[in-house]
Amino acid sequence: MTRLRGLISAFIAFHLVALAVESLPEPEQLRPAERNPSTTSHALSAALTPTLDRIAAEIRVVEPTIARAVAPLRLVTRPYVTVSLTQKWDMFSNPLTIDQYVRVDQYVASPGSRDARVFQELVLPAQREDQPRFVHKFRDKAILIARDATLVSRARDSIAAQPSDGLRPVARYFRNRFLRNYANPDERVIRTEVWRGDAPLPPLGERISERQLAGRLAVLQRYWDGPSERAPSITTPEVGAVQREADIQWRLEYAERP
Repeated sequence: MTRLRGLISAFIAFHLVALAVESLPEPEQLRPAERNPSTTSHALSAALTPTLDRIAAEIRVVEPTIARAVAPLRLVTRPYVTVSLTQKWDMFSNPLTIDQYVRVDQYVASPGSRDARVFQELVLPAQREDQPRFVHKFRDKAILIARDATLVSRARDSIAAQPSDGLRPVARYFRNRFLRNYANPDERVIRTEVWRGDAPLPPLGERISERQLAGRLAVLQRYWDGPSERAPSITTPEVGAVQREADIQWRLEYAERP
């Protein structure tokens, strides 16, 4: 074997090792399986769920041992993975049982006014809920990646209301866009909040009720034409605060002052 072929073979071997190591999630990246209890009323689900739950429990026992075993390899493979292999392909590993939304609130100060005005913008999904989505918006993927980074950071720190830097790029991007596209030249943003919204999905084999759908669309409709102004609250919410609109529950995930 020539030296060049040897180097190529070594690189291929290292690449395969990096792929294998990166495919094994770290303990803080694992979240409990999310399952609607009513799905067990479905015949196939009722038959398979107990068996799959037992298999999952047995696998989860050995996961920490595997993570410790590959930890030394991560020190070598992580720089290579960070540069070239950051794409994740685990979107089907634990499908969510909720509809997800992300909202960004801007607190805007105007000259001569003592009170800040609050503008709310729905940033996820990027397309309207009541229309077909024929084109994928990669902005949605970027926001979901930032959200996942926040959830992983929270799990690692074990602090429920710990602010994470994972959503800082989201807050700054939409703040700058708001100032560029919507604010007056003499206005400034004094606070930016990122809220995550969760809305329930109907059980397996069922559809969301017309009343529930109408209520949710009525909430979302006010965001479809751009940022929507609302009356400011008496107190400024803290990270971890919860709000509710129709069947959407909003949770404040990140807040910062420029």
